[in-house]
Amino acid sequence: MESARKKLKISDGNEDQSINALQDNSGSSDLDALAKSFLEIEDKQCDALLQLDYGQNICYIYNPLEYAREIHKDFLAKFCKGPKKVLLLGMNPGPWGMGQTGVPFGHVQYTKEWLCLKGNVTKPKKEHPKRLITGLECTRSEVSGDRLWSLLKELSGKPETLFTNVFLHNYCPLFFLKDSAKNVTPPELKISTLMHPSPVNPAANKGWREIAIKQLTESGVIPYFKAQE
Repeated sequence: MESARKKLKISDGNEDQSINALQDNSGSSDLDALAKSFLEIEDKQCDALLQLDYGQNICYIYNPLEYAREIHKDFLAKFCKGPKKVLLLGMNPGPWGMGQTGVPFGHVQYTKEWLCLKGNVTKPKKEHPKRLITGLECTRSEVSGDRLWSLLKELSGKPETLFTNVFLHNYCPLFFLKDSAKNVTPPELKISTLMHPSPVNPAANKGWREIAIKQLTESGVIPYFKAQE
């Protein structure tokens, strides 16, 4: 990975923003080849996103892979190992989840106490006064992340079981509807959907756990979340 990245313009036009404008001191020697490659892909995605013109009305751009990089790399070092059968792909980082921890669907409590991840968190270059970044000290709860991690813990029991066959990613710049995704993915990949656990989704407030288990069962992936007998 390059030790210095070219500077990219933040959308408010006041100053330049750079991903790792200085040397990346968070360390990559602890990442295996797969995790390093995964991180390089994520960085390229971030570069592409930051080059977009979001318009003059967008004044705050948060990049958790920059200011919460240490925790994110700890996540990759521990769990991005070997081939996976299932990828849980989220839509975007939430302000009180991955926005704080750099971990996909990164509810702070589960990040600290179940995944046992560690690392320093700094600040975005420009911080919204109502979306302050406090990292693992954040006391706000990301409801959708709480619901998801609670289910994953229930199904798997421990992180090592979960990440044997499953991986999570919540930093995708492209969005595909289920039908369109079938047209751009290899035929051997099966695309399934899981109801969004967000409380702004009325249906998710009416028994999301039961609905999620039903969907995971119908898609045939739920055995991958459990310890193999």
